[in-house]
Amino acid sequence: MKTTVIIPTFNRPEWLEETLNCFEHQVLDEGNEYDVIVVSDGCDRTVEWFKESKFADNDLFRIYNSRCYERYGIRLCWNIGVHFSDADQIITIADDCLVNDRYVRYHQHFFEPYGMLMGKLTHVHPEYHHKVLIPDSRF
Repeated sequence: MKTTVIIPTFNRPEWLEETLNCFEHQVLDEGNEYDVIVVSDGCDRTVEWFKESKFADNDLFRIYNSRCYERYGIRLCWNIGVHFSDADQIITIADDCLVNDRYVRYHQHFFEPYGMLMGKLTHVHPEYHHKVLIPDSRF
């Protein structure tokens, strides 16, 4: 099964970097795969940052710019991400969410192919990130 993680963003590369770091080394079951599509809501600053970042040379990550300078918002970004995905499953996540290294694996186990997952956002102070990102040994 292939999963695409879609991350809409607007002008927050410093937060986006932390989120992308979490997706760099996901642990998956054999035969499963994933990729990450970042969609910038018309912000060239984020696109330029991405092109200069370590993620630009990693085939796991792709970025698209909605080129809508009037900011059409998160729904357009989701649609662009879905359009460019070739996955069996889609997960959307905010550009400031931190996940553990089994996040994608968990969703591949418990959610149907051809589904889309959207969840609740909870902000955690950076001082506590190390406690939140502990891998869940059940998966």
